[in-house]
Amino acid sequence: MSRSVCALAIALAGFAAGPAASETLEVVGIYGARAEIPPEIEVIAIEPFDGEWGYELRDAVTDILSAPVAGGAPFFRVIPEVFVGRGDIQPDASLRGAAHVWVAERPASPRVHKECVERDDKGKCVAKEEVRIPCWEMRVTYDARTALIGRDGARLADRGDLLQTSRTFCEDEWLEPDPDALLDELASRYAASLAGEFTPRREVSATRLLEQRKGLAKADRRIFKRALKLTKTDPGAACRIFSQLEKSHPDHVSVLFNIGLCLESANRLDEAEKYYDRALDAAPDKSYPAEGLARIASRRRGAAQLAARGRNVAEY
Repeated sequence: MSRSVCALAIALAGFAAGPAASETLEVVGIYGARAEIPPEIEVIAIEPFDGEWGYELRDAVTDILSAPVAGGAPFFRVIPEVFVGRGDIQPDASLRGAAHVWVAERPASPRVHKECVERDDKGKCVAKEEVRIPCWEMRVTYDARTALIGRDGARLADRGDLLQTSRTFCEDEWLEPDPDALLDELASRYAASLAGEFTPRREVSATRLLEQRKGLAKADRRIFKRALKLTKTDPGAACRIFSQLEKSHPDHVSVLFNIGLCLESANRLDEAEKYYDRALDAAPDKSYPAEGLARIASRRRGAAQLAARGRNVAEY
């Protein structure tokens, strides 16, 4: 055992061994909008939306685009279309959209159970009969589309989704599913995807570390496992241990990825990117390093989008 690893083993001797299932590190960042909307688009006029649920979608979209970015100023200034032309208000683009819904019911497989049809003189069931309870499936479809149109008629960004959900209910139930509640669920899903399409957003995520220890020396496996456990109480110490393990295992995917995640969590993105690249080279079949690189790319895009509007991502 190397001197550094031996020292780590002694330092960790007081920690009880145990399973390290799904250990995580917190990552906080401003992630870029997926649509690259030109920075000169600052004022957006909201047109009436078409469809049975167009009014609700229009309100939700207005709230999304008017919301402050991570507690700062809103990314856009949003005005209703009726204010266009009043005073000096001139929109840079207009937002239009539609939301159509369909609710359908169809027979589903019946629920089958057995009921007692005969009991003896002591009340014990001596004969049962199969009973089939009729059931139905309620399927709700939500078709929503939103588009940002520039003054010259160019389509700057758009988002369209066809979302569905369903519930099964049977004749003996007290209440049938509420289609409006199901539609609200789908509308919320669409609104969440739309937020990431048009504006940068602050996200706080508990990102999983890689826990695979295959390929580590036996003593190092124990140290690695304890480091995972330590992420719950002292992430900084856990990250120092992963860095120490790199000396003896410079090509181990879990060690490299976990160091990268430590650096990403500390907002040292350039260094984190290098470790994710090395982890991906060590194990191209692992998705975690590629996901880390995608997060870093999105955070850089978010910083650039804010900078283009004269804002510093550090303020968020």
